[in-house]
This record gives sequence, structure tokens and C-alpha cells, in this order.
Amino acid sequence: MNQTTAMLFLLSIVTATATHASDADKLNGAFNQLCDKMEVCAMEQMGKEENLTPQMRSMIEGMIDGMCKNMMNMEDVAQYSELVDPAVACIDSMTSQSCAELEGDNLQTPACKEYERQAESFRTELNGG
Repeated sequence: MNQTTAMLFLLSIVTATATHASDADKLNGAFNQLCDKMEVCAMEQMGKEENLTPQMRSMIEGMIDGMCKNMMNMEDVAQYSELVDPAVACIDSMTSQSCAELEGDNLQTPACKEYERQAESFRTELNGG
């Protein structure tokens, strides 16, 4: 699923060892909203499938229910606090997209481009560049 890959990429840089509650809350809130949107889109897509048996639908629904909320918990973000607001803006921009846009191969919002630019700059600084 394209949006899952995008989310993991977006959030992979913000896990750290120190805790900063408001940044973590902000990031968790945005991430959870995107997860909810993705679940709605996945259920919508499943509803379009005609060849699914009731057992298959039940199994898929179970997998969809809470699929990404269990993937990550953004509690440890203090070391990367300057990336939290751009990451949240990117996640929010993705959440505002339609399901069709989220399922597309080229989802790249201006906010996500800015986040990627800042994250790359941050990585360069961390690596002594």
C-alpha cells in the first residue's frame, strides 16, 4: 500500500531516545488521523471488490482495523524536535487527500516536499556534512 510506505518514510527519522511530550502528542495525533483515513480508504477499496467471500472480508477487516496504529509510537522525538512541525504538516496534507489520491503512485504534497528537504538537511548535519 503506497500510503503506508510513505508514512513509514516520513516518520522513520523522528524516533529517538529522549522524550518531549507535546511534540510526541502532536506527531501521534497527526499520525493517528492519517491511520484512520487509511483504514477508511482500505475499507472503501475492499467494498469495491466483488469476488471476496464473507470469510475473506472478515479476515481483511480484522487486518485493517488498527493496521497502522500498532506500527509506531512517537514518544521519543526530542532530538528531532525541529522536524516535528514539518512532519505533522506533511502528514496533515496527506490526510486531507482523497482516497484515490492516497492510492496513487505519485502522492507528493508541497508540505511533504518541504519535510523531505528539511529532513535531508538534518541528516546531512548529523553526518557532519
